[in-house]
Amino acid sequence: MKKIFLILILFFFYSCSNLKEQIVNDNYTYSNKLFNKRMGIYIEYFGDMFFIDINKSNQQHLKQIILDTKIIDSKTSIVSYLKTNSEPFYETVLLFTNKTDSLPNGLVLNNTKKHFVVLKKSIKNSSFYLLMKAMNPNNSDINNTLIQDGEKIINSLSFDNKQLEQTTFFDIFNGVRELDNYLVAIDKLKNAPLILNPQQKFNQFQFLVTINSFISNNKEYDSLLHKKMLSIKNIYQQKVDDFLLTNLKYKDTSALERFKSIIESQQVVMLNENHWFPKHRIFATQLLDQLKASGFKYLAIEAIEPLKDSILNLRNFPSKDSGYYTREPYFAHFIRKAKKLGFQIIPYDDMSGATDREFAQASNLKKILQADPNAKIFVYAGLSHVFEQDPNTKRMAQWFNEITGINPVTFDQSKVFADTPNEIEIIPADKLFKDNNKVVDYFIINNITPSLKQVYHKEEYGKIQLQNLLKRTVKNKCFLIKIFDKEEFDKIKFNAIPISIFYYYLNQPIRTIDFPKGNYYINISTLNNDNLYTGTILVD
Repeated sequence: MKKIFLILILFFFYSCSNLKEQIVNDNYTYSNKLFNKRMGIYIEYFGDMFFIDINKSNQQHLKQIILDTKIIDSKTSIVSYLKTNSEPFYETVLLFTNKTDSLPNGLVLNNTKKHFVVLKKSIKNSSFYLLMKAMNPNNSDINNTLIQDGEKIINSLSFDNKQLEQTTFFDIFNGVRELDNYLVAIDKLKNAPLILNPQQKFNQFQFLVTINSFISNNKEYDSLLHKKMLSIKNIYQQKVDDFLLTNLKYKDTSALERFKSIIESQQVVMLNENHWFPKHRIFATQLLDQLKASGFKYLAIEAIEPLKDSILNLRNFPSKDSGYYTREPYFAHFIRKAKKLGFQIIPYDDMSGATDREFAQASNLKKILQADPNAKIFVYAGLSHVFEQDPNTKRMAQWFNEITGINPVTFDQSKVFADTPNEIEIIPADKLFKDNNKVVDYFIINNITPSLKQVYHKEEYGKIQLQNLLKRTVKNKCFLIKIFDKEEFDKIKFNAIPISIFYYYLNQPIRTIDFPKGNYYINISTLNNDNLYTGTILVD
């Protein structure tokens, strides 16, 4: 039995003069859900159905379907148009009119020759029709299926805003997170017609900045973070300036050299990240050579999905299935380099809820030591999980110390932001904060500007001529460009993670980009077209 998803539309009657023009324009859709702020209905569709734009190319087709019924006025307004993407294959049209007729609610037409059915539901002086038409008429029982599915859909039609009030940005995000076209996912989050209380606003910001972080050359990402980062820098800038002024040796010693001296005698090193910052993954990538040279063999990554490590370690590069945050290109580069250096990647997070998440993480890390007591482990975690003390709860790092007897050296790059002479500063926590209370051992100030040359600095570069790819698409103002390693793409297609994802704006003066030499697959999308251009390119 299909899982039913909810579609919500706020119902509000308005004049017939602009009805047809406004209904579709006021639709808000995500996943299999739809809101229409102007109208107002709540309806459930099935999870294997997807919305189709109502444009000139399919209007004639829809008009013919409606005419075939001989009971629905051709001037009736179309609310939505969907198709199934799995058996049984059918298309469905939801129609609205503010005219009344004598037809009863429920099934009003069952055409077994042309394999379609029509169901109706009325409220006050308005009527909704659900037209269900088979696309696989060879199935002799298809009309019964259409009736059964149609009844579930039309019976769920109601006229209140309860579902809208209960919808959160977590719901929106979960509905768009699997979209390959990030332009669409971002648009859905930005324009969701939800009530914006403070918590909803923060959740909207959090999801928007996360998806935007996947995309380079991104004005929206910069804008989202600017005000937030400015306020944090105002807190820490003077403290950092004072420290660097009185500790001149930090100007003469590179951060990587300091990191090497810190970790050489350690068995477990823990570094965190903020999931919004690709630059945190770039720094982690830069540490891998030093870690490998110091005998570290295991790379435990919180963001890797459980049970996804076996194929990752065999294939030596990540895929979309590896995790969500790992879809960000610089996170994928981090994993690629780790595998190239011979690290064994291990997932250790536990979101099952069966036990405390922090304790479960520490217990999973302990299993590495049980199998290999002399293991040297680099743990790459999220935010506060690396805290060795927290007044509110016991974190993974503290649990790990208690259940293994190993005191990990901990680095935090998510808290302190300040402008510094060097891209990276590693500062002992007790030197920067006298009241640190052993939250972590070191704070990292990360001012890396993300670029491919930060992770592929030894590669030879060529140029990609963007104008040659976009010369036929001058009507679009913004393009989402994904460039995949061709070898990875040939193996797993769009399950591969791009080498780079970036925006190209039509009015930007730069028409070429530097890129490591090699063979690539390129995909260009716009908000309204997932595959504006696809093809292979050679950069030489």
